[in-house]
Amino acid sequence: MEIKQTLAEVLANPWIKKLPAPSLVASALAALIHPVLAAVGFEISGATTALAKIGFEIGAGLMPSVIEVGKRGINALSDWLEKEIAQKPEINEAAAQTMVTQAETVSQTLNETHPEDKDEIADAVAEGLKAYGGAIAEIAEQYAVAMKNVAELNKLVEQMKEKIDVWSSQTIEAKRGSLIENVEMKMKGKGGKQKMSAEDDSIISGAKQIIE
Repeated sequence: MEIKQTLAEVLANPWIKKLPAPSLVASALAALIHPVLAAVGFEISGATTALAKIGFEIGAGLMPSVIEVGKRGINALSDWLEKEIAQKPEINEAAAQTMVTQAETVSQTLNETHPEDKDEIADAVAEGLKAYGGAIAEIAEQYAVAMKNVAELNKLVEQMKEKIDVWSSQTIEAKRGSLIENVEMKMKGKGGKQKMSAEDDSIISGAKQIIE
């Protein structure tokens, strides 16, 4: 089953507005991911490359779990994603990348299934994205705007990609004999990548990197 068809079935269900916002996001993500897994027969060898094409890139250690849950069906995958997005930074970031990579498909399907109330659904998606924290929360407001205004989609997609990149990596770097001291960098969410590096007799003193 193709991604757009699966997503349309999820969005067209009459209970869609009754779902908690995070569950709505997880259901949409499952609709994007499950057809890809089914297309490769739920085989790990093909799943990594296939999922990367839609933006869902995770480490080899997590892939078997995705495969096994996917075999149990789209609803099981949705439930798993809802839990893991909130708890695992790597899944959170992969979910964010997938939502952005597939933003055009999501926007088109939303317009086709909810032409009269797409703004309401878009706001619910944004609420769900915010609820998870981490990288996926970073794109919430722009994602809603992109769903409502297709003309702005391409520009907003690029902006959202930049936001994810900023979230996922913070660096304090000293070079060429420089001194960096008393710097504090905070990263909101449940994860991210932070590092400090000093080269060429440089010094970093009193610096803090915090993940809230």
